[in-house]
Amino acid sequence: PAVQSGKGGQLAEHGKGSVEKSRATLARRLADHLHKLEEIRQAGGHVSSVERELRNFQHQIAALDDILRREP
Repeated sequence: PAVQSGKGGQLAEHGKGSVEKSRATLARRLADHLHKLEEIRQAGGHVSSVERELRNFQHQIAALDDILRREP
């Protein structure tokens, strides 16, 4: 993954600020998709793809949080 803290990862190549910015972007996209999910539900639409994207955002945010916790 691009966000890993090891050699060649986002943290190593671009620094902690880049990881924090990525996390903020993902958090914003998560919020947007939560809103979109409610709109789709109210319209009676299918929500499975949006739910899958929400899970992906949550996993990515958790991975970034883990990397940020391990960094001094």
